[in-house]
Amino acid sequence: MRKLILLCSMMSAGLFSITSCDDANDEFDDKGSCSILSFTGQESAYMGDSIAFSFQVASQGVPLNQAKVQLLFDENIVSERFLSVGENNTYSAKLFVPFLANVPDGTAKVVVYAQNERFAKDRKEREIQIQRPHFEKLYLKSSKGVTYEMTENPNVAFEYVASSPDMPSDLEGYIEIPAYKTNGNKITFGAEDGIVTQGSTQNIEYMIDQTTPRACFNTKTFEASPAIKFALNGQEFIKKNDNEFYVEREINQNERIVISGMKKEWAQYWIDPSWFNFKKNTEKKELVFRAITGKYKFTVDKKLKFIKVEAMNGDAMASLLENGTGTIWTSGNNAIGKPNLTSNNINWSPAKMFCLSPIETNKYEFIFEGGKQLGTGSLNFKFFYDNTQSDGSADAPLAFNQHNKLNLIGNAGTYLTVSGTDGNIKHASTKFAAGQFYRLTITVANESRKGELDIEEINETLPKEVD
Repeated sequence: MRKLILLCSMMSAGLFSITSCDDANDEFDDKGSCSILSFTGQESAYMGDSIAFSFQVASQGVPLNQAKVQLLFDENIVSERFLSVGENNTYSAKLFVPFLANVPDGTAKVVVYAQNERFAKDRKEREIQIQRPHFEKLYLKSSKGVTYEMTENPNVAFEYVASSPDMPSDLEGYIEIPAYKTNGNKITFGAEDGIVTQGSTQNIEYMIDQTTPRACFNTKTFEASPAIKFALNGQEFIKKNDNEFYVEREINQNERIVISGMKKEWAQYWIDPSWFNFKKNTEKKELVFRAITGKYKFTVDKKLKFIKVEAMNGDAMASLLENGTGTIWTSGNNAIGKPNLTSNNINWSPAKMFCLSPIETNKYEFIFEGGKQLGTGSLNFKFFYDNTQSDGSADAPLAFNQHNKLNLIGNAGTYLTVSGTDGNIKHASTKFAAGQFYRLTITVANESRKGELDIEEINETLPKEVD
C-alpha cells in the first residue's frame, strides 16, 4: 500500500524569524527551550474530512512563535494553514484532507513541530489511517433545475449513476457530494475549460443516449460519462496556459470541424474566414476547413475569443520553402491583427504574427474586414518567409519584400504600395473601407520565387455557409 504522509509542521524559519536591528551578537543569545508536551488526534479519517488535532506546547525563556500546518501525500504538500502559538497553551485546529483522484487508501503520518522566536524547536508525530469514502448518494444538479440522485454502481466501485427516462440528450449540470459522516465537507465537481474540476459549479455537458438514459460520475477517477469533452473532432485540447488551448493534427481540405465543450461561449467567438466556412444547416455550430490538406495547429484563445490556425511542417511551424509551398507569415504596426485591432494588433511583435491560409499549392489568402483586421488609417506591414520577422538574404524563399520580388497585380496597386528598399507595405491612394470584406491573395512562382499580390472586394457575409 502506498504510504501517505500527513505532515503538521511549524512555519519555516524564514517565516518565523525576527531580526534584531541593534544587536550584532544575536547568535550568542539564550534560545530558551521549546517542548511539545502532548499531541493527540484522530486515528482514522476519510478523504474530504476536516481532521481535528491538539497539541500542548511550552517555551521557557523566549516566547513562542507561529505554527504552520501542512498536509502531504507522498511528500507533496496538498493543504496547509497557519496557527498562532504565542503563549504556553494547548492548541486545537482542523485540517482538510483533500479529495484527490486515483490516490489509494493508506497510512498517513501527522508530524507537529514547535518553535519559539529564537528557533528552539521540538517535534512529535502520530499515524492516521486515510481512506476514500463510499457515499450513500450524489446529486446531479441540472441547469434546468432538476436534481437527479446518483447511487453507487454495485458492479463498479466508486461509479455513481443517475438514470431517468426524462433526461434530455444534452443534459448539463454539476455534481454535488454531501458531507460524509461527522467530519466530512460538501464537495462539488463542475467543468472548467471542458475539464471536470473539483470545487466548480460550472455545468458538465453530458451527451445522453436516449435508449438507455444514464449519467455517471466516478469519485475515484473524477471522470464524468458520457460527457462532452473539450476537443476538435474528438481530439482533446492541451492546455498551454489559462487562456490558450491547442491541438496539432492532420486535417483535410473541406473537412468538417466540430469543436465540442464550448456550447455556452461559442456564439461569442470570431470565426476567421481565411480558414473556415460554416457548414450549412448546423446553426453555425460546425465549420468547414478551407486550407489545403496538411498538418496544422489550432489554438482556442478563450481571452481573445477566436481560433488561431497555424500551418506546420512536422513538429515545427511551417515556413515558405524553395518551391513556393508552405506558408507566408505577416507582421506589422498597430493597424493589423487578429481577431481585431483593438484587442490584439501585432505592433511588430513576433509572438502575434499570423500566417496566411494556403488555399491552393503556392497560393495564400488573408481575408479581412476593413477596420477590423486591417486598418483604414496608418497602415504599415510586410510579409516574411517564417514566423521570426527575419528578412533573410536575397536568395531566401520570401525575401522578395526588400529585393523587389513582390509585384502588385490587379486592384492591389489601388490600395497598397510596396517599398523596394525595406519591403514595407502601406496604403496607396485608396484606403480600405470600414466594414467591407477583402481578399488578399499572394501567389508564389515555384521557379523564380517571385510573389504576385492581388486584392479584391468580397460582397457577401463571411464566413459563408457551404454544403
